[in-house]
Amino acid sequence: MSYDLWLIPAGECPTPTAALAYGEAAIATTGADTAPLATQLAAAINAADDALDGDGVLSVKPITAQGDCVFVPSPFSLIHEARDLVLPLAFAAGFMVCDPQNGIVLDPRTSVPAAVTVNGDSRYPVVSPDLVDHVVSRLAVDDFVIVETAPEFYVQTQRLGPESFALEYRAGSADEHYGTEVSSSAQVADAIHGWIADDDTSYRDLTWEKLDLNFP
Repeated sequence: MSYDLWLIPAGECPTPTAALAYGEAAIATTGADTAPLATQLAAAINAADDALDGDGVLSVKPITAQGDCVFVPSPFSLIHEARDLVLPLAFAAGFMVCDPQNGIVLDPRTSVPAAVTVNGDSRYPVVSPDLVDHVVSRLAVDDFVIVETAPEFYVQTQRLGPESFALEYRAGSADEHYGTEVSSSAQVADAIHGWIADDDTSYRDLTWEKLDLNFP
């Protein structure tokens, strides 16, 4: 099964919805002239995949530009590796990375480097507001999300019940590790948005308790 990433010029799409629509239109257009920047990006991805010495992540090679977009297929089992390879190259070229399977858009204008883990089995090398909204809104009971923006700097949440979420953040050391409980996914998403924007106004007034994870 193939897992696709759509690379779309960020300047063409002001919103995630617009980006997904733009990609769909590009797929439907045949014979369009290829844009030089898209051609260069496709070549860079092919070269980076070649450099993996037989452990490449592309399920079709070489990939080519389609109009001003690049569509990157990979085996479903290698999607994490494909994200790791494609995202830095796409962002450096000013392209959004769209995940049409999940309706997620990672935008270089709003994303920051991070290690994002969702339930231990899905990973992203960057975090964006759109990704936060997507994963938090879909948390089932016992599901969790961790967003680490630097070593020992992270915010995490786990859904405890229909209207109960554990929320924690750690700001560099055990002395700066706090937890609380909130009642809605909107509060969780707002807190993570603030964390990645380095703006605590969305979560500083919650009732935080310092956590002691040192076991005797």
